[in-house]
Amino acid sequence: VNLLIDAKTTNSRYLLGLHPDPYMFHQANLRSGDVDTYTVGSVTGKLALIQLWVETVTQELTRLTNWPIFSMKHDDIGVYFNNRVTLDACSPNLVYNYADDLKTITSVTVTTTGNTCSVPVPVTFPGTTNPTSSAGGTTDRNGTEPLIYYTPMSGSAVTYTISYAVFCLQKKL
Repeated sequence: VNLLIDAKTTNSRYLLGLHPDPYMFHQANLRSGDVDTYTVGSVTGKLALIQLWVETVTQELTRLTNWPIFSMKHDDIGVYFNNRVTLDACSPNLVYNYADDLKTITSVTVTTTGNTCSVPVPVTFPGTTNPTSSAGGTTDRNGTEPLIYYTPMSGSAVTYTISYAVFCLQKKL
């Protein structure tokens, strides 16, 4: 039970952070014929370890949000990780730009080492924000999840103006 609580807490945080990292289970985790009956939320049965994990994590995600859940193809996962290694080497950074009253965020600025990177920098925006920038790039949104803007870095910092101010609880000075 403690392992499932940890799986729910840890994996939900990653998935809600829009990290599409793959999860791997060994064949032995499919064993369900001779296991005890378990109940996870509204599901009861002789559940394999992978079934227990999937039910625990997906029930937590659907409790917290109505975002879609989908799987990436194996080849796409490989491309994703190669791009992530490249992105990490660029040292991406995001700076919040505040309004004069220091209570709202009105724009964000994206930088990398030398403000260049051979892969775009993903930037996630909350709610129905429709950021504007002259940088170009592509957007990605699945269902009701937050908008991800893939920012090309070609020699200059990129600033996105947010279509409405995002209120802050507290700004440290």
